[in-house]
This record gives sequence, C-alpha cells and structure tokens, in this order.
Amino acid sequence: MSEMKDWPGSLSINAWNGNDRPVSGPVNDARLWGLRSELPQSPKYLYAHETTDMSDWRDERVGWGLVLPDTEALTPADKARAVDAPGPIQELLAERGNAPVLRYVKASPNRFGTLLRYLRDGQVFQPDIAGSEFGVAADRIPHYLLICGSPDEIPWDLQYALNARFAVGRLDLDESGLASYVAALRNDWNGSSSKQASAMVWATDHGGSDMSRTMRLYVAKPLWELISADRDVGPNSVLIDKDNGGATSGALLETLPTRKPGLVATTSHGVTFPLEDTQAMAANLGLLVDDDGAFASPEKILAAWEPDGAIWYAHACCSAGSRSGTIYDDLVVADSPIGRVLRGVAELGSLTAPLPKALLGAKKPLRAFVGHVEPTFDWTIRQPETRQALTGGIKAALWDSLFRKESCPVGRAFHSFYEPIGILAAQQVSLKEQYARTAKVSSQLLAAQLSARDRMSTVILGDPTVRLRF
Repeated sequence: MSEMKDWPGSLSINAWNGNDRPVSGPVNDARLWGLRSELPQSPKYLYAHETTDMSDWRDERVGWGLVLPDTEALTPADKARAVDAPGPIQELLAERGNAPVLRYVKASPNRFGTLLRYLRDGQVFQPDIAGSEFGVAADRIPHYLLICGSPDEIPWDLQYALNARFAVGRLDLDESGLASYVAALRNDWNGSSSKQASAMVWATDHGGSDMSRTMRLYVAKPLWELISADRDVGPNSVLIDKDNGGATSGALLETLPTRKPGLVATTSHGVTFPLEDTQAMAANLGLLVDDDGAFASPEKILAAWEPDGAIWYAHACCSAGSRSGTIYDDLVVADSPIGRVLRGVAELGSLTAPLPKALLGAKKPLRAFVGHVEPTFDWTIRQPETRQALTGGIKAALWDSLFRKESCPVGRAFHSFYEPIGILAAQQVSLKEQYARTAKVSSQLLAAQLSARDRMSTVILGDPTVRLRF
C-alpha cells in the first residue's frame, strides 16, 4: 500500500441519529490519536500438529470450552463443574464430555491476558491467551470458546482479545432463551425449515456520500456477485437493494418467511437515537435502518419469520451491542455528530443489542448472529487513496468458508477476517518506530488503527461451532 498523502478532515460512520443527514464529523489530530492508541500485539499461533483439522472442535487438540465469570463463592471443583451456570448450559457441557470450563477474573490485572482453568481435583491453571497451545489439556485453551454471560459480566474487551486467535461466540440470553437455543444446538437444528444453500442480501443506500452506499458497493455487492454466480446457491438466493425493489423493512419482512434463507446478510445504518433518552435508545439499539429511514422491531421480525437455523451477518453500527466507553475516544471532535453518537451509546453501558437477543432466544432460534459493537468508519471499508475494497475478509468468511462444500463452523469461518489484526498491530509498531526516527507520521497509521479496531469489535453471538448444513 502506498503512503497516503492526506489525513482526513472528517470521517463517517454507519450510525443513524434519526434524521436524513449522515453521521459524520471533523476529527481531532488523527496523527496523535494513531500514535497514542495501542493495538494488541500480534499473537503467536501455536498448533499442536500442522495436520490438525481446526474445523473439528471434537478433536482434543482443538477443543471446545466454556467461559464463565469467576466467583469466590465456589470451590475449585464446583467451578470446574460449572455449577453456577444456567441449567441448559450445564446440560450442554455434560453432553460435550464435561468440556473445559475457563474463568474470567474481573479483578485480575491480567484479565485480558490469561484465563483460569479449574480442575475437579482442585488444581488450578492459568493459561496464556496469546501463547498457549490449543486443546482440552489442563494447560491449554480450546480453540472454540463459548462465553456465557452479558458483556457487563464478561466484557467485550475479552472477546476482542480472544477474536485475534480463537473461534469465539457468546450467549447472553435469559433462561427461556437459553433453553430454546441449547435444545436446538444439541440436536443441530434437526428439521430446520431454513434453506441452508440459499442467501438473502439486503443492502440499503441513502445516496451520495452516505456510508450506506459505501457498504452496499463494497460489502453487499461483491458478496452478491459471488453468491449469484454459483449454480447451486445463486438460483435460491435474492438481492434486495435500490436496484432490486428497494431495501425497505417491508421487503425484509416479506422476503424472510417466503425465501427462508440459510444466510441473511444485511448492510445498513444501525439505530443510535434518541440520544437524550437512554432507555428508548437501548430498546432500539442497532436495529437496521431501511432506505426510507424506518426500521423493523425484533417483535415484527419474529411475528413474520422463524429464524430456525439461519445465520445472520449485520453490518450496522451497534448491531451486536454497545460498550461502556468507546474505543474511539479522542479521535473525533466531541461535539460533532459522530462524537455525540459515540458518547451517547457509551452511556448505555455494555450490553447486547435487542435484535440478536430476540433471534437467538426465539422458539426456533437463529444459529448465529455476527455484528458490530462499535461503528464502522468509511476508512475501514475502502482504501481512501486508491478506493480498493478492504472487505475481502468478510467475503472469505461468508462465502468461501460458510458456503464451501464442507462448510466450516462460523467461529472458524471468521478466522480470515480476524487474522489481519496481528498484521495491523505489527504495522502500527513499525509506523510508530518510523515516527520516532523521522518525526513523520503516515496516515496509514490511522487506517491500520481503524481497520484493526473494526475487526476486533465485530463479534459472533451464538455457539462458534455451528455451521450451515447442506
């Protein structure tokens, strides 16, 4: 990539503040933000054997495990048995061979660097997230990890750190929702009505320089070109956008039950208003805004459609939830449209958005929901100087992995999307060293920062071992 000559005077995000004006605004000194903000160091990838099939979570060299909050109220043996986990999770754990239970210790100064592993004989291990080998052995960490708990109990930041190396999902559901989801997971959605070898792409476009157009052209359209060209999947799939009927809520509600797609991929703004009413904003957080500025509630979607084994990718601001404190602190001017949105969403605290909670907790639940906790910036979708698309990882995850003949688990499918985080972190180190030598800062530093953080804050909700079945 050639060095970018001009730093941005403003940026845009895919949030929706309730009016027809794009959420964009001036930045502060982006050079200083890029120099000051740290990215995680590139992790080590230590595989037990080069020939290990990382898609096989049942292999003890790969493994599946559960992540729960640590508690001092239990003995090590009880922690190992996860007696504090909800009933459906305990049933899942037993069915999966009393798989490893790892604990997040909120008070630990190294809470994002290690996890605790209690054994039933009382032994305690503290495997390192970056350096431990994969597997179910006591000093290892399973490659597939299911976080059970809200982001207030086990923060998004842990999931961000794990995403760089592991196949990670999260379930943040009430007892009824967990019972439905785990029951479907345990029987692998047997009898599902979803047509697994089909897809629906729904892409909004508000025109001009709006972020929705950028997402349609650089995320949805390239994905659709791959889907439509496939002789098996293409005829069973549908694109809904400005050139194909319009990406309206009505079209979404009509097409989901008639097409019953196995994969739903949507690009749009996500609801982030009213900023002055946190309760109302939390109720609608991240809902998908259509071409007309309207959005469908989870209740309307579930009244029209049973998710029943589909996988949903939602490229929209806060489609997965919110974080207490934005990772973009100090980048944008505080009183700009972006600054006000970021601050308002952060005031909600750390929570899971209502749409994925409703779909994953439905009577016939979704398999997995992949979405964003933070907004996507225009600089993370296309290279600002050359306009090269930077969304190859999304295509690789959704098409090459989920739709290949032997579809791999969703957590593993997004490995190609998360993998560049380590490369981007290494780029940041080199660019900061260049600044120390020459006092010159390339705007490539900002691009690396934004791209890495966008990938980090894209999360999987649901069990990471689920896959489309053909």
